[in-house]
Amino acid sequence: MGPFWESVASSIIGTFIGAGLALLTSFLVVRHQETKNDVRLIQSLVDRLYRTRALRPDRPLVDYSLPEIQEDQKRCTKSVLTTRNRIAFVSDELSTHSPAFDELDAMHLACLRYLNSIDEDPSRYVQLLTELRAELRPPLERLCSETPGVNWREIGTADLRSRADRL
Repeated sequence: MGPFWESVASSIIGTFIGAGLALLTSFLVVRHQETKNDVRLIQSLVDRLYRTRALRPDRPLVDYSLPEIQEDQKRCTKSVLTTRNRIAFVSDELSTHSPAFDELDAMHLACLRYLNSIDEDPSRYVQLLTELRAELRPPLERLCSETPGVNWREIGTADLRSRADRL
């Protein structure tokens, strides 16, 4: 083989190696961006649950016959609807390689169970919110432990901390 063909062969090999490295680098950059976006989405859900007053752990049982309690039940149900919608949004926006889908599905179903149960007996809303909080906690803990960069925050406790700071 002459010097011309050796030069052509080395140029072609170099071109293929360069193109391969460019594709690999591009793939890694996109994957890194998707992972950062997944962390941001999951953290936003953790923060939403942390700030949800309806899921506070210290809710006392109440007399449902009072009008203000019935209004509170409606506000809490709207809050659960908003939370369910946020879970669905996060699930829809996650990258396809995210391992979070099972946990998000479990959380979405827990919200649906609450909404179905509240339709049957609204007077049990405090008990149902307590059950919902207990159902949301394990999948949320798994999300936080399995997603590096996501910080755990206890569900419904944001208001409790601000109240303690004021005392």
